[in-house]
Amino acid sequence: MTAVTLFSNCKRNNCEEIRKITSFISEVDPTILYSLLAYGPAYRLGDLPTTEREFAFRAKDAAEAEGLER
Repeated sequence: MTAVTLFSNCKRNNCEEIRKITSFISEVDPTILYSLLAYGPAYRLGDLPTTEREFAFRAKDAAEAEGLER
């Protein structure tokens, strides 16, 4: 099983949503593969900026802090 979240910079200073998602996944099974996908503007979806690298690392840290192993 794999879980995936597409995220952008909208909540740049708040990784709480990612923390909640990963906490739930970790409760089910901490070995479930979890992927964070950075947003990049594309055809008809250009209204948000590309995910910033710094935010991506903060999101990754938030996910790992909830006990996910993969």
